[in-house]
Amino acid sequence: MQSSALGWIGNNLALFLLLAGAGLTIAEAFAPGAHFIVLGVALLVAGLVGLVLPSSMGLVAPAVLAAVVLGAGAAT
Repeated sequence: MQSSALGWIGNNLALFLLLAGAGLTIAEAFAPGAHFIVLGVALLVAGLVGLVLPSSMGLVAPAVLAAVVLGAGAAT
């Protein structure tokens, strides 16, 4: 078991994406016009999708989440 921050992010990728997206969305409220909303919403959506993905996907899950980030970012 890795005890580093990178190990935590790898084990909890969906939660990290959700928290990062929420943080950037809140940052947009404090700095309007900074365009944090696009990346924030994309990461937030990917985090929500990652929470519903089954853990049995293994190494395919990060690729799916990357595609969701790109798709949600393009849609925003």
